[in-house]
Amino acid sequence: MTSGIASEKKILFAAAISIGLICALPHFLIPLLTPPNVPYVPMLKKVITAVNEDEITLAPLMNRSLRDVVVAREGFLFEHRNTPTPREWLPYIMVGLLRVCAGSLEKVFFLGDLVFPPLLFLALYSFLFKLTQDRIFSIFTSVFVLFLSDIMEFLPIKSGGELKSLFLWLSSFSSPPPFLLTRFPTPELTGIFLWTAFLFLFKFFESPTKGRVFFLGVNWGLLFYMYTYYWEFFTGGCL
Repeated sequence: MTSGIASEKKILFAAAISIGLICALPHFLIPLLTPPNVPYVPMLKKVITAVNEDEITLAPLMNRSLRDVVVAREGFLFEHRNTPTPREWLPYIMVGLLRVCAGSLEKVFFLGDLVFPPLLFLALYSFLFKLTQDRIFSIFTSVFVLFLSDIMEFLPIKSGGELKSLFLWLSSFSSPPPFLLTRFPTPELTGIFLWTAFLFLFKFFESPTKGRVFFLGVNWGLLFYMYTYYWEFFTGGCL
């Protein structure tokens, strides 16, 4: 029994390390595989919605955070550039602080993709393990949610052309990373707080101690400043 638990923990550790390497590897490979005159922009080029790409949404907010560091200001409207941003601001302040520590935005993206996807995986795993008490199921389900859920949009594969599209998408370095749940900083960073909030919620229902109430309250409150939709979903679910 003990040896089985030890083996499952080794699988968990190996999965977390592998996820970090998979997400950070494109930051090494893309500059090597692209022509020298093509600048590397570590932004997600894949269209999130019809009018939403990272270069026109996240980039302005990150630009302000890099300049202001600990003050989140409006990143889109020039005439309101000195007013506080109406959007969630905490992730971008964290990006600004990471940039001060790392020295460049490229290093921030590399460190973010190396560290935060494993933490997101572990947060999701902890929540699922709390529900199921099954380590192997929780590990593989967490991997599926982080990576394979994006593949579902290609299924069912009915032709060779659709299969080719899937392989081209998986091997494409033109839009790193192809998996939306490893998009920095949202939901790669902010999602950690969402799943830990659910974990603390279940721990609270299991045994409502003062410590669990405190951590649940803090995490719940941070969701509003991390990503407002998370706070709405979590609050609505609790009500």
